[in-house]
Amino acid sequence: MNERSVLIEKLDEFISKYYKNLLLKGGIYFVSVFLLFIILFSTIEYFGKFNSTIRTILFWSFSILNTIVFWRWVAIPLKGLYRLGKSLSHYEAAKIIGEHFSDIEDKLTNLLQLQELSSKENALVEASIEQKIKLLKPIPFSSAIDLKANTSYLKYAIIPVGILCALFLSGNKKVVVDSSARILSYNTDFVPQAPFNFIIDNPSLEAIKGNDFLLEMHFAGAEIPKKSAIIVGENRYEMRQNNTGHFSFLFKNLQESQTFGFEANSYKSEIYTLEVIPKPSVNSFSVKLNYPKYTNRKTENLQNIGNLQVPQGTKI
Repeated sequence: MNERSVLIEKLDEFISKYYKNLLLKGGIYFVSVFLLFIILFSTIEYFGKFNSTIRTILFWSFSILNTIVFWRWVAIPLKGLYRLGKSLSHYEAAKIIGEHFSDIEDKLTNLLQLQELSSKENALVEASIEQKIKLLKPIPFSSAIDLKANTSYLKYAIIPVGILCALFLSGNKKVVVDSSARILSYNTDFVPQAPFNFIIDNPSLEAIKGNDFLLEMHFAGAEIPKKSAIIVGENRYEMRQNNTGHFSFLFKNLQESQTFGFEANSYKSEIYTLEVIPKPSVNSFSVKLNYPKYTNRKTENLQNIGNLQVPQGTKI
């Protein structure tokens, strides 16, 4: 390998290390920002308990912001490292090296320019190139970049890592774990966990069409609400309190099935359905009459007859 190739190889090594340095620093930045965004968005969702629409906005905002940060601090250095697209030129590398080693930039830049002229096989140019190569060859270009200096950027990661450790060690990991799970499942409707249970006392949620239906329920748990409301369709009604923790609501003149849910202390129950069934009706009937022996009458079958008058002892 000739002297010129060695010099170009050293410049290429510097460029490679330059992008590795950017990648290392960018990776620290990205991880720090990513964790901070997780904490921020999870905290917002934890206290907001948002619906599907707002969680969709949170999810895509989180994704877009992290994509931008990843592109800026990770993807671009990766492209440069593997020479994908435009990357640092030898002239730009010479300028950066010159910022670290005094009196190097001009010599290195001049050498690169002379190498472009060397194709003319000018003896004077060739001699100048060889001279400058001998001057620059001992200089370790790669030492212009100190990868260990990136440890100073770890301080940015300490903050989010410290917050996460504090949450997990204090037993509050649900702030991040549960909230982030709700954001990821932004299409799913979640019912906030109440400190009490909604319990329906009716044995069946069926009512006859046209009739009234008295719905009864009570609360069970560590916290018993003093008030309860029922949400029927889009309408909200206050329920009647019968005893402590026991409430009722009267559905009047039911004509069709109703969906409903309960609400108390800002917590909502699951959705229930009150099924309305048709009123029973008699379309036809038959009566079999077994007369007593003293009447000497045969057994009869009568269809759709109204009032009956039969001898005493007749079996119907």
